[in-house]
Amino acid sequence: MVRAALFALVGLVFLAHWLVTDPSYEMSDSQDEWNHVLAFSAVILSLAAAIPMFAKLVHGWFAFRGLGMGWAFFAFILGTAILLLGLSVLTVVIALGGRGGRRLLALVPAGTIAAIIFYVIAGGPLMLATWLAAAALALALPARTVVEATPTAP
Repeated sequence: MVRAALFALVGLVFLAHWLVTDPSYEMSDSQDEWNHVLAFSAVILSLAAAIPMFAKLVHGWFAFRGLGMGWAFFAFILGTAILLLGLSVLTVVIALGGRGGRRLLALVPAGTIAAIIFYVIAGGPLMLATWLAAAALALALPARTVVEATPTAP
């Protein structure tokens, strides 16, 4: 339940920032919008908590530790480049490591990348849709994840 709330909150925060700042490619006349820049940094930091939780939800410790999500978790605060790298790796791991329909779960990190890249055009709605889907997934998967992780008794 906490994961689902965090995932939904990330999407809502991105949408709220996108709506408030009304981003564009044009520079403002006053260039005094540092509050928007700082708010965007805070919104990006919200991903630092959500993405590792999503990685553990989808592929457990394999995605979180085996592919470097541990170092990426702390490096996310250093820049968007590291964020995009981590998301790209997670997308590939889920797409290649998933079975059947679980490969579609790669759309969450891929949607996050798209929302960041297309932030000016539609980043808020894209991020909201992506992370609401992750929240729904977090509510739907806990029982299956625990069953898969539990060893069978001989």
